[in-house]
Amino acid sequence: MGLIRAAMGAIAGTLADQWIDFLSVPLNIGQTAALFPAVPVGTNAGRGSNTKGSQAILTNGSRIVVPEGYGLLLFQEGALTAFVDVPGAYVWDSDDVNSQSIFAGDKWTTSLLSQSWERFKYGGRPGGQQLALFVSLKELPNNKFGTQSPIYWDDALFS
Repeated sequence: MGLIRAAMGAIAGTLADQWIDFLSVPLNIGQTAALFPAVPVGTNAGRGSNTKGSQAILTNGSRIVVPEGYGLLLFQEGALTAFVDVPGAYVWDSDDVNSQSIFAGDKWTTSLLSQSWERFKYGGRPGGQQLALFVSLKELPNNKFGTQSPIYWDDALFS
């Protein structure tokens, strides 16, 4: 029964991740937020079907909008792959099998069959991780960092 559930999860996850995402800064983000994940822009007037995609997978062709005053950090498999500090819209493109999409012009054999097989081997989940994080480049107001008075640090090496 577990193999059937993994196969169904792999196929369903592969089909759900074929949709191209539109990511941006979360709405109503606090002024003191320094680092936060990119979030999919929600439905538009009730339209939009991309609700069951994987959490840490970015689909090829996905657009990421970087607003003024923010930087974008892109990670794949835990490694920092890019940093963007220029405002604009950027398109994700990766060779990872989990990112392949028929809507981005990738081959259907790679994007559907190979991706489903790879997910089946991981119990129906993707076997990779891609993250898009925003960092605020603006001054953080009322940032209570540090102490009220200097702390004496006795370092024998530099005395």
